[in-house]
Amino acid sequence: MHTMDQEIRSFIDDAYERAMKDSELITEQDLVRMLSLDPESEECSYLGKKAREIARVKVKNKAHVGTAFGIDYQPCAASCRYCSFGKEWGLIQGEYYVPAEDIIPIIRAQMGRGYRKFTLRTTEYYDIDRLCDMARTIREQVPGEYCISANTGELSPEQCERMHEAGFNSAFHTIHLREGIDTNFKPETRRATMEAIKGSSLVLTAGIDPIGVEHTNEEIAERIVTLRAMKPKSMCSMKRINPKGTPVGDLPEVSDRRVAQVAAAIRFATDGGVSAVPMTRIAMEWGANGSSIGTGANPRDSSHDIHTFGKWRSDQDALRYMFRDAGYDVDIPEKAECPICRSQLRPMQKEFGKCAFCGKETDLVSRCDDSHKLCASCTEPVIRAEIKRVCMSTQSKDPYDILMDILDVPIVFDRMVKFHIAIPAALVTAYCNAKGDRSRMSSLLDEAMWRGDHVPPRACGHWGTCGAAVSCGVFFSTVTGTSPLSEESFGRLHVLTGGCLTEIGENGGPRCCNRSTLSSLRRTVDFVKDELGVEMEWHDRVCDKQSWNKQCKGAKCPYNPNHRS
Repeated sequence: MHTMDQEIRSFIDDAYERAMKDSELITEQDLVRMLSLDPESEECSYLGKKAREIARVKVKNKAHVGTAFGIDYQPCAASCRYCSFGKEWGLIQGEYYVPAEDIIPIIRAQMGRGYRKFTLRTTEYYDIDRLCDMARTIREQVPGEYCISANTGELSPEQCERMHEAGFNSAFHTIHLREGIDTNFKPETRRATMEAIKGSSLVLTAGIDPIGVEHTNEEIAERIVTLRAMKPKSMCSMKRINPKGTPVGDLPEVSDRRVAQVAAAIRFATDGGVSAVPMTRIAMEWGANGSSIGTGANPRDSSHDIHTFGKWRSDQDALRYMFRDAGYDVDIPEKAECPICRSQLRPMQKEFGKCAFCGKETDLVSRCDDSHKLCASCTEPVIRAEIKRVCMSTQSKDPYDILMDILDVPIVFDRMVKFHIAIPAALVTAYCNAKGDRSRMSSLLDEAMWRGDHVPPRACGHWGTCGAAVSCGVFFSTVTGTSPLSEESFGRLHVLTGGCLTEIGENGGPRCCNRSTLSSLRRTVDFVKDELGVEMEWHDRVCDKQSWNKQCKGAKCPYNPNHRS
């Protein structure tokens, strides 16, 4: 059994005391020693543990998740050795600039889910006037308080102020590892831009970027100290992904634990936020408290497809809940929030008017405490976020209990058509809890709600297929990965949905959403136990929701407390 080196432990304890007093007391030599530890060692784990304790104080235990947009696809004359956009590598042809009208709906949806930081990432020579025009358009069309950050090329002091006036709040810039060797830029050029940002109304963020297997402990330590002197608000530890076709394409990547180790060292040496790319649970446990999930163009990709814009590189919500589970205070809305002002959003009697968020003249369905009135489209992300919040917060294995918790949220209950996304969400949650595997719950919830949203209201009477039964099919198809080309699961899926519909049909009309839901859920719980070996819970109950349905059948309903055959 390995025993921790007591000299190293004493060094880490002493460094911890100095960091808590003043992070600048951590020297370059201290950082080299921290970075020299084996990332797999007990000593490095102890370093990470102490870094996490520092984060509790220095960043007040707060974590955040942002959104990044890669907004242009074009060859870049800079041709950095690790960038797939380099003109010399020939991996990208032509030019495409993502228009603001493609970005704005995504920002609105993200704000409805509680996100408030958006980064516009460009290639090196993207036109600053174009970038400023985009920020102005976003600010004009998306009301509310949020941060727009830039990750672009070199900037002058005058350009920084123009960007701030256009709506930017911050900018990321850095002196890369082996700047001037792996890139065609002098460190002094990068430093000048960082000084311009720092001296402007913009907030500066920076990073140890990109970390490769060849970078020495001394190089990384020197760069941490150099960037610290620039006093950025946050600093990231970023793994280099090696795109095929670039000069680094055949090199191995550093481990995620190495990325977390660099983050821990940054945490000791600085007072601001610390991000990790990729963000992992170990990085969180070693003091990293921030990350950004992107879509669109990315210099780390070996190939590029403009049609995937809007598809996330990883699950933002899963990351947000992972931060929570790691003990951080993360910004997860605790109520249905207005995307504009963050006060509580509630249902309202439908009226025609101008949506305060998107500006369309249409039916308005919700209203916040500050009197912002929203249309159904702008309310939709809030409803999904509320459903997900309830699901991610429960350990229940009973899908009906979970569904009732979801419908306890007024804005969800008011939009009763959302039964078709709430039912599969409740089943996914009960299934994951019963299986003892919540690792994919967030992504399964997103997929189930997306599929369920295609089930129209009133299908039970117009199509002869009830949304409650189809929603159970949506759940089964989601967790089994069933598609139209599946073999065995395709057949079992239709057996489940058909069985639910048969029982609904035998109960007769008129329609009752709760009656159909009870029948379908009960049958699905039994079916999943038999087919998948996962035992969700089901508690026999009588219906107490007669007020939901003016056409309630009363004692003729099998779930009515006074039922008689």
